[in-house]
Amino acid sequence: MKRIVCVLLVLLMLLSLFCSCREEPVLLEMHFLDVGQGDCVLLRCRAGDVLIDSGPVSERDHVLFLLSELGVESLELAVFTHFDEDHIGGGSAVLSAFPVKEIWIPEESSEKDEKNEVERDFLGALEKSGTAVRHVSAGVCVTLGRVTLSVLAPLLLAEAEGNDGSIVVRVECGDARALFMGDAEEATERRLLSHYGSSILSAELIKVGHHGSSTSSTKAFLGAVDSSYAVISCAAGNDYGQPHGEVLARFEALSCEVLRTDLCGTVVFTCDGKAFTYEGSKEN
Repeated sequence: MKRIVCVLLVLLMLLSLFCSCREEPVLLEMHFLDVGQGDCVLLRCRAGDVLIDSGPVSERDHVLFLLSELGVESLELAVFTHFDEDHIGGGSAVLSAFPVKEIWIPEESSEKDEKNEVERDFLGALEKSGTAVRHVSAGVCVTLGRVTLSVLAPLLLAEAEGNDGSIVVRVECGDARALFMGDAEEATERRLLSHYGSSILSAELIKVGHHGSSTSSTKAFLGAVDSSYAVISCAAGNDYGQPHGEVLARFEALSCEVLRTDLCGTVVFTCDGKAFTYEGSKEN
């Protein structure tokens, strides 16, 4: 009898140890796709997939390949932060290849009188897709399971043009936060600091604004965000010299780990609702 009791106690201890050591389930995956000099991020949560930007025209076939390789069949949401070619260039191809439930674009983008060929192509694809298009500004949010996307900018539409008209999105998964800056520059960062403060802006991970350009990522703003990880999407040897040295120095001063698609390839993070975990990089 004593032997049976001992065996049961051992089994209970092993079961308890197993349960305590089990990893928390992954609630969110973030794939910062290597699309050269452009932005394209895939968020994968249990309630569906979200795409933030679609890279440049030159990478549109590559974007479709990467999304297909990841098993994407449809998108709950596609966010196009602004109408620069390196952010919407693959958009028409994405909209043709995958069903999309809703699309977000900034308010000012569709109001411009003069549009270049890429913009006209993209707007034509929006219309042809028949997808619900939402012109968003600060205050718009959507919840997909345990993941919430909140638009923090544009704040003031009259002042929010070009890069500073970018949609800035905060992604929350439980207690973990990530901030996606589009190409927002110093003017937007000042407005965000004034309007929200560090309690709203603080995030464990930041997708760096404007590919690491010195026109973004000011010292005051990065101090408020206080991130542990920063992801920069850029091409090797790009004509703009991005990311700029002074920006990298600011992150270094904050002991923030910088991950670059030009050096790493596609950068992958997961989140269990408590923190983000860097899962490594994938060469494309």
